[in-house]
Amino acid sequence: MSNALLLLADSQLLFRAASAPALHSRIRNRFDAPVEAAYIGAANGNDPSFYDFACQAIDTLLGRKCNTRFICHEKQLPLEPSPLVVLAGGSVSQGWDFIGTPAVVEWLQRCRSLPGGLIIGVSAGAIHMARGIDPEQPASGARHYLNWLPMDVAVHEEHQGWPSLLNKPALGIPMGGGVWVEPAMESVGTQCFLLREDGQREHLTTMD
Repeated sequence: MSNALLLLADSQLLFRAASAPALHSRIRNRFDAPVEAAYIGAANGNDPSFYDFACQAIDTLLGRKCNTRFICHEKQLPLEPSPLVVLAGGSVSQGWDFIGTPAVVEWLQRCRSLPGGLIIGVSAGAIHMARGIDPEQPASGARHYLNWLPMDVAVHEEHQGWPSLLNKPALGIPMGGGVWVEPAMESVGTQCFLLREDGQREHLTTMD
């Protein structure tokens, strides 16, 4: 089994199994044995209430109680990589100040290399896994963050006309939507699209 990425505009799909039954089924089949998960909440200032929210989401996804580590500092990085990691939403720049440090990048790269592993990025976390423009600092232009998905990603900008999609190809992920990458891209929830080099939008295949 290959490793996978799940880029989400927001957390809706993590809780609403009825809205994304194929996604929940796929994740439960992927982790049919106990798993040590990890949550990085730097983008929201390591707010403990969002950590509790993430734990509930992971338990819902797996259909059982899961031990989820709360990683706030480099010294809290486990010695071994985690097969299931969640990168929180919030401020892109604040999150990257922590995620972009060499020790965290190296640990995340090891998580990314685990066969059968899954890394979930929510909002800012989705941008961190790829490339893109920080919507709070658009004048800074697009940055290559972890660049696991080598294209710009914009999230929940459907009501603003997707101002962050300046480079092509790029992904647009509206509220209630997500993109599963393994390695082909599939849309989950609200329809997501690929902005092609020619400027045309192409709807992604929907996860069955």
